[in-house]
Amino acid sequence: MKKLFILVFIGACFLFSFCDEQTYTVLIENTSSKTVSYVYDGDSNTLLTGENKVYYKVKSYTQPPKDITVLGAMSVKMTRAGDVITFTDAEKIDLSVTNLLSSKVTLKAGEYIDAGGGETEMEIPAGGTDESAKIYTATPKFTTFPPGCTVEWKLDGNTITVTIK
Repeated sequence: MKKLFILVFIGACFLFSFCDEQTYTVLIENTSSKTVSYVYDGDSNTLLTGENKVYYKVKSYTQPPKDITVLGAMSVKMTRAGDVITFTDAEKIDLSVTNLLSSKVTLKAGEYIDAGGGETEMEIPAGGTDESAKIYTATPKFTTFPPGCTVEWKLDGNTITVTIK
């Protein structure tokens, strides 16, 4: 009886040693019209629009992809539904910027502004207005150069109106 108990105990410990590291499969897919590069679980990868699916076997609680980049403006968004992470095209929002200052100001919102030609920042002349750019986030965090300018903005429909003071 004692040998049976020891054998069952050792067997249970052996079995449970494999259960500590729970893993599952995650699918990352790119359905956007852009090539997307990212880092996931320490592994760098690039998904072209034609090569749009990659499967990963990861440990529980693995963080979502990071260091996501696309060529030009950040025009993709990442969503997660269960074990599927999907990159899709982000919605374009018109950007109307008015500079009330007496000097030129450069406006940036991370990599979310598309000012044309791969530019991710806008230069607004003193007292000028620029309505040529698009932005790919409805919740921008604007920064200016020179720093310290007051930036007021509001989203109205499909346009973000920005005033620099």
